[in-house]
Amino acid sequence: MTKTNLQADIATRARQIAVGELKQKLRDTGRRFHEIFASDVRSSIAGYLAQHPECFEKAMTDVSSWRKNGSRDTTEKKRSINPLT
Repeated sequence: MTKTNLQADIATRARQIAVGELKQKLRDTGRRFHEIFASDVRSSIAGYLAQHPECFEKAMTDVSSWRKNGSRDTTEKKRSINPLT
């Protein structure tokens, strides 16, 4: 993985964290995420990330742990046995 990929992964994860937190704020006020225009969502995410740099710190720890484990899935998957195969 290159440095560019690492930066992109961190930025993507920070954006995912911001979206989750914004959705929770909307739910707390009784609104739903789909009630808001996409352009407002994009500007809200950018503003939220500018005001909350801890999202990038959390994203950096998430991405680094994923890379250490070699997977993006933090839960261990259990293999199901299919008797038909």
